[in-house]
Amino acid sequence: LVFDPLLQRAVERSHILEGLAKRPASVPDLARDLGLKTNTVFEHIKELARRDRVEIAGYNERDALYRRK
Repeated sequence: LVFDPLLQRAVERSHILEGLAKRPASVPDLARDLGLKTNTVFEHIKELARRDRVEIAGYNERDALYRRK
C-alpha cells in the first residue's frame, strides 16, 4: 500500500502525539518506539511545537523531553 506523503506525515504525527499522551519522551525514545528515523521525529516535533501541540517537559541529560499539550 502506497501512502500519499501528506497522509503519511499526518499518521506519523498522530502516532507521536499518542506516544506523548502516555508519558514525556525524547526524540530518540520516540524514534525507537515508533520505528522512525530520529531526524523524521525531530522534524515532526518542530512542526507540532510550531502548532502549539507539544512543549518541553524537562531534560534527560542532553535530550529534551516533550509532552503533549
